[in-house]
Amino acid sequence: MRQMRSEIVLVTSLGETFGAMDVARIVGASVSHCATAIWIRQANWTTRQLIEFADLIRRARSIPIWIGRDLDAARGAAAEAIIFPSSSPRAASRAFVGRVGYSVHGVGEARERASDGADFLVFGPVRDTVKNGSVVSGVGFERLREICGAVPVPVIGIGGLAPCDLPQLADCGAVGLGSIRAMQISG
Repeated sequence: MRQMRSEIVLVTSLGETFGAMDVARIVGASVSHCATAIWIRQANWTTRQLIEFADLIRRARSIPIWIGRDLDAARGAAAEAIIFPSSSPRAASRAFVGRVGYSVHGVGEARERASDGADFLVFGPVRDTVKNGSVVSGVGFERLREICGAVPVPVIGIGGLAPCDLPQLADCGAVGLGSIRAMQISG
């Protein structure tokens, strides 16, 4: 298995725009929860917005930045990692020099992306979570264990998880967690 340090990834969840208070809230939450990276996952933002937000975070705290989906933003922000949806073409990942991850939802996808050369995978939702105002049922820790056992790359759990879940995640073979709500302070 490829090695990866344990990760506690704060995943951003913001509206159409951002301001200084958003940066302060995200950076504060990342410190208080000992986050090892911040995943900027705003699919509705422009490349320029993603880069600017990454730069503002880096000015406030030296922390690895991961960018979701946008290859140009990942390059422009000098992101340490990019995370693509499982449906993204494999060729897109070859153009990035940092770590490449894929969000997967099943064993077949996980195996396919691992064999495509993914550096890591993100799997979930592990627990029940809220997405776009609706509750999404989690698939459970046993399913996470199945994914971790099926691939030779590190897996990060996401969906309804908090730092207190780290021991159970490690027991499943996961290297860490991604969290949106559990690590962010309401603002």
